[in-house]
Amino acid sequence: MRALAASGVKIAAVHLPQICSGRFSEDDITAIKDAVAALGKDAGGKVGVVAFSVGGSLALSAAADPAIADKIDPLILFGPAYDIAEIQKQVIERFKTPPRTDLDWDDLVWFEMITVYPQPEAFGLSAKERGELNELLAGYCNKSVAKKKDFYNRVLKGRDIKPDLSGNEASLRKVSPAGKLAGVTSRVFIIHDPADTMVAPEQSEKIMAELNSKRPAGRQELLVTPLVSHVNAHASWRVLDFFQICGMMGELYR
Repeated sequence: MRALAASGVKIAAVHLPQICSGRFSEDDITAIKDAVAALGKDAGGKVGVVAFSVGGSLALSAAADPAIADKIDPLILFGPAYDIAEIQKQVIERFKTPPRTDLDWDDLVWFEMITVYPQPEAFGLSAKERGELNELLAGYCNKSVAKKKDFYNRVLKGRDIKPDLSGNEASLRKVSPAGKLAGVTSRVFIIHDPADTMVAPEQSEKIMAELNSKRPAGRQELLVTPLVSHVNAHASWRVLDFFQICGMMGELYR
């Protein structure tokens, strides 16, 4: 995004307050739609949307709204979820097994932190611990796994932190793009890691299946590649992966 901005492209990073605190709300979908409407009016054209993980799910749900659909093109999504409720259930099952790798630890600590964040008092966190939690979440991607493990062992371990799914599943499905994609009119480009541990690539395949059933093929593309690990780019020695992603990006200029 910084590189695009430096090249002269007008960029707006949308703040989604609910998702930032580990919650999922139609308010965030509204924030995306408001940003697209404002940018489109200012630029006098369509607005490209780039979104990651569950943010990509909310962007798809926003793009399916007829009031905003024709103002968006393209949609570029990294590791989006088709059904957020399904993802949450899968993550809970995954963490019934103790973490073994650094990636397991990274995901576990993040998941428990966003579960605690909306109601830290209910989990017995002190004011100091709440401050630590907020500080760690604010820069989570840049913190070391050792720091995350330390916080887990000192603060979270033994607190039986599990999200309350009672009454929550319906609200999660309300913001999910599943079953709503007939209204999407923009081109959709999806990039997904084949070994994504938080959102399995099958979620993107389900998005593609619904899009292909509702509109002509060729308006949406899916690239499953290890060049991106959930939402972070990393090196790959497979030259084919590089050319595939270049080929997908080339479609943007057609």
